[in-house]
Formats: sequence, C-alpha cells, structure tokens
Amino acid sequence: MTINLEHIDGKRFTLLLMSTSAEGDDDWAVLPGVARHEDGCLFIDRGPRAFEVRAEWIERVQPVDPELRRLLRGAEYYLALTVGHLDDDPAGYVPTGLKWPA
Repeated sequence: MTINLEHIDGKRFTLLLMSTSAEGDDDWAVLPGVARHEDGCLFIDRGPRAFEVRAEWIERVQPVDPELRRLLRGAEYYLALTVGHLDDDPAGYVPTGLKWPA
C-alpha cells in the first residue's frame, strides 16, 4: 500500500518505537504528533522539534486500525521503528534525536 503524503498532511500521526528493556523484555513507546508534508518530505510535528520520516521508511507508514486508535493516542497513521540501546554498536543505527519517555 502506497501512502499519499498529501492526504496524510495534517493528520494525527504516532511513532511507535519498539525496543527491549535491560532485562530483555519487550518495551514500547508511543510518541504522538501531526503529519506534515513539505517539499516532498514527511515530517512529524512534535512541538519544538519535527521528526523527519526518511524516504526509505515511507512505505512502512500504515493507517491505524480503529480498534487500536486509543492505544496509539488517537492517531490516524503510524510508523513503527525499532530502537537500539546507546551501549550497542551504533554503526547500524540512524540518529533520530528522539528521547525515550521516562
């Protein structure tokens, strides 16, 4: 499914971050925002800092199933990303500037 970036401009959008805790348990974070489409790029407006959705991630943007909308903070679209730990080898990671919620 190809997402029309102009169609999702201004829609509620959530970044769903997936990781593992120090104990090896699944750990999740939900970071809500608003999708912004500018100059062919997709950004997630999260207040003082916007998060740029890299071009290679666009195909992974999905509409939110209505049954999951509440869990994803009212989002209409979401992007799931796997997050590594800072003590891991950073060579394969993309710096995002996102902070894991406390």
